[in-house]
Formats: sequence, C-alpha cells, structure tokens
Amino acid sequence: MIERDRIEKLVLEYIRSSKVFLVDIKVSSSNKITILVDTSEGITIDECAELHRYVENRLDRDSEDFELQVSS
Repeated sequence: MIERDRIEKLVLEYIRSSKVFLVDIKVSSSNKITILVDTSEGITIDECAELHRYVENRLDRDSEDFELQVSS
C-alpha cells in the first residue's frame, strides 16, 4: 500500500511556491489515491492536471499499481 505521508510529501513539494493549498489526501487499501487541493480564487482543471502528472511521474507503477485522482 502506498503511504499517505509519501503522497503528502510529493504534493507539498509541488505546491511549495504556488498559490495552491492542500485540503486533504486519502489513500484506500486498494491504492486509490485522492488528492484535494484548492486556491483562494478557485483551482483550474489545468492546475489539477499538472499536479496529477507531477505525482504520477514520481510513483512507480511497476512496484505498486494505483489509481490517482486530483480535484478540488
């Protein structure tokens, strides 16, 4: 199972110098990862997609399969 702390670290790295803030992270026992983020002005689909790509590229599907969802 992918650890929540690992996902949180990746998200915080990505949003460190942006207006995006982390709302919540959930990781189910079947490795369904849900990341909730937002900004004070509202977040765009493109911003969610960029974060999705960032996190997905830093996880290894060969060692552990997962489902990833990023939304607000």
